Amino acid sequence: MYAIIDLGSNTVRMNIYKVTKKTLKLKSSFKETISLAAYLDHDVLSDEGLNKAITTVNKFLKQLKDSRIKKIYLIATATLRKAKNNDLFFKALKVQKNLSIHLLSGREEAEYDFHAVFLDAPDQNGIVVDIGGGSTEIVTYENGKILSADALSIGSLSAYMDHVKKLIPGPKERRRIKRKVTRELQHAQFIIPPGPLTIHGVGGTLRAARKLLDIKADPYHPNVMSLEAVKPLIELLTSKEKSAYLKIIRTVPERIHTISTGLVILEAIQEFFEVHSMKVFTQGVREGFMVKNLEKDFPELRPLQLKL
Repeated sequence: MYAIIDLGSNTVRMNIYKVTKKTLKLKSSFKETISLAAYLDHDVLSDEGLNKAITTVNKFLKQLKDSRIKKIYLIATATLRKAKNNDLFFKALKVQKNLSIHLLSGREEAEYDFHAVFLDAPDQNGIVVDIGGGSTEIVTYENGKILSADALSIGSLSAYMDHVKKLIPGPKERRRIKRKVTRELQHAQFIIPPGPLTIHGVGGTLRAARKLLDIKADPYHPNVMSLEAVKPLIELLTSKEKSAYLKIIRTVPERIHTISTGLVILEAIQEFFEVHSMKVFTQGVREGFMVKNLEKDFPELRPLQLKL
């Protein structure tokens, strides 16, 4: 069995997988929300943030003690990429045995998202999008080949920290977020494949969006859904009406401060690439990373079994 700890900007997740009959099977999954991006100030992670990250990872590692885990991977993403003092985090964990530590670049994170989606045989042309807490990864591809891959420096939590004064973004704050996303999209110079295109969404923000758009959607089957409802949903969630708060609390309570900013980022991406539909996948960067790093030992490892 293999374990991976994914230290994100909003959540820390640990998944344990078993490889059986050329299938990567999820055996157990754990999550803690630590909002690490909230501890980043002028690209320096505070002592409190460092301690929270180290403590949470060590807690997960303790859970693995005495278990039959062949190898443990730790992947760190946007907040640790930005933090000038990230060496303090890595030094604290280098003493751990059987732990392989990887600080992913934005492009690497985007490419692992792409590889995860392609385990599920997506359309030949499309866009992979992962709106994380501290960054947004995007891949455009044609005929199953990557055309361009990059990470925007804005995510659902960092957008909240940098642009929102209260709990929910107002109209001016939403416009500022959209302008920043659009500027970064233009600067990245993505190569756009011929359409019509569908967004292939991975990550917690877009899984939460799927719940809000269709509470009955099967999380293990990426049905095509229209994006026409995104704008009205943003209008509802940013109306500051009690019904809006209740909708979030009843559906995705842990994302009450980030789902609105995440949807604004999605709307900006939707408008920039002129897409009208989306599929949301259960798998993401963790599965993409595992399959690519295990393919030497398991070259035909492709199917996933993620339902616990």
